[in-house]
Order: sequence, then C-alpha cells, then structure tokens
Amino acid sequence: ARAAGAHFDRARDVAAALHARWRLALADAVFALFKEYALDAPPVVTLAGAFVVARDVDEVRNAVADLGCATTDANFAKLRQDVALLKLPVDDLRAFVLDGPVAADETSYPRDDRTRARLTAVLVKRADAWTVSRSGALSKKRAPWLDDLLADLDARWAAAAGDDAPTR
Repeated sequence: ARAAGAHFDRARDVAAALHARWRLALADAVFALFKEYALDAPPVVTLAGAFVVARDVDEVRNAVADLGCATTDANFAKLRQDVALLKLPVDDLRAFVLDGPVAADETSYPRDDRTRARLTAVLVKRADAWTVSRSGALSKKRAPWLDDLLADLDARWAAAAGDDAPTR
C-alpha cells in the first residue's frame, strides 16, 4: 500500500509538472503570435491603429494571465510599453524616450545596440515617422524628428556611460 501511495504521488507530481510546462508553452506561443500581429506584421501603424493595438494587448494579456506565467506577463508588459511609443505625440514621445522610462529604466531598456534596434523598429512603424510625398503617399525617407530623436538618445546614452561617441 505504501508503494502504491508513493507511485501515485510521483504520478501526480509528473502530471503537475507537465501541466505547468504546457501552460508555459501555450502562454509563450500566444505571446509570439500576438507580438507578430501587434508589431512585426503591420508596416505602418496610424494613431487610431495604435490605440486598437494597445487595447488588444491588454485584452490578450488579461486572457493569458490566467495561465499564471510570470515571464509571459513580463513580455506583455514590455510589449505594452513598446505600443505606447506608437500612441504618443512626437513632443511627448521625445520626453518619454529622453527623460522618461526609456532613459531611466535600464531593466526594460538597457543602454545597448539591441535596445536601440528595438526602439527603432517600433518607432518606424509610426505613420508620422515617414515623410509624405506631394501625392500624399508615405515616402521611403524617415521624418527628421525620428533621426533627431535617435541621435539625441545615442548622445544621452553615451553621456550616461561616460563615452564621447554614440553607441551606434
């Protein structure tokens, strides 16, 4: 009887571990698919589209939260911060990037080339990050404010690190 009880306990522990792995895998898969929808797939996001994506991030994050995966929840929080970059007016965006969380929070935004590439990839999704041709179509030339913002970010990060040159 004692051996049967130990066997049952072991089977229950294995089932619980498998269930936890399944929940983590499901949460990670949902995040990967949703990230593609939110940031990777659309070539350009309008201001209205940014609000829709932000709402969608919150809804999917809440649904996945029931799976109890802290890592996936942290990934959704970071995605939510990235989507916020799409919603802010340019002046507020400058303050957010240069003086706010991007400049101050080295946990979410470490001062490195990977973070700069991530910020650039998000910012170029903004419809106003591109100049508009005379016909009203978006051109392939970035808006001057975006280049200025990234140059200022490089200078701030270099100054914080004690370097004279930007990190790029």
